[in-house]
Amino acid sequence: MNRGRWLLLYALLVGAIGWGAMFASGPDLSRWPELLLFIVLALLIEGVGFRVPPADPQSLVGVVLITAALALGPANGALVAAVSGVIFGMLLPLIYGRPRTLYSLVGRPVLRGGVRALAMLAGAWLDWLAAGPEASDAVRACGLIIRYPLLIQNNR
Repeated sequence: MNRGRWLLLYALLVGAIGWGAMFASGPDLSRWPELLLFIVLALLIEGVGFRVPPADPQSLVGVVLITAALALGPANGALVAAVSGVIFGMLLPLIYGRPRTLYSLVGRPVLRGGVRALAMLAGAWLDWLAAGPEASDAVRACGLIIRYPLLIQNNR
């Protein structure tokens, strides 16, 4: 198998693990207006981001995703992170004129959404381990602010 196929397999496998963990965490889909609001907000914020150099995206979407996790709970925050990651990931090749391959249109967006969901859930889980189930919002916020970007960067 060539490198491209291995990369696609890795992206789909890790992405599926993230999506599976997100669905297993039990997001509350009855809160769809709030979920939709945060998804649209995340897409808008990520859409106005910029790239310096061309490979490194710079946006404040992480702030929106952490806010969603704090406002709606980790499971719903992971759902917002995963869905917005997949949607924007699918739009990236179209926006920046990149080649439209199976990896860029399916593999990478699934990986992007899955890793975001895993990072959100892992950050919340580590907060729960460190501070217990009765952790204050300030402790949860500090934990997610530190752990979410760290886990996202670890995927790169």
